[in-house]
Amino acid sequence: MTTRFPQTPALLPADPSAHTQTGAASGAATDEHRHWPAIAAMLLGAIIVLGVGFGPGIAHNAAHDTRHTLTFPCH
Repeated sequence: MTTRFPQTPALLPADPSAHTQTGAASGAATDEHRHWPAIAAMLLGAIIVLGVGFGPGIAHNAAHDTRHTLTFPCH
């Protein structure tokens, strides 16, 4: 016995012009917020590097051994 799934509605609206941005306000809002993913990535990277670098225990030792394995100078 096969199960038939109902057809899902289209993800895009029928009018393709609904996707275009018109006016300066919509483009300006997009341009103002485009740097936030990069800032979030830098903050996450800094938290990981500093957390592992200054953290005690197995995470610090694993990172230290990985740096030696990759012949990256660490001290």
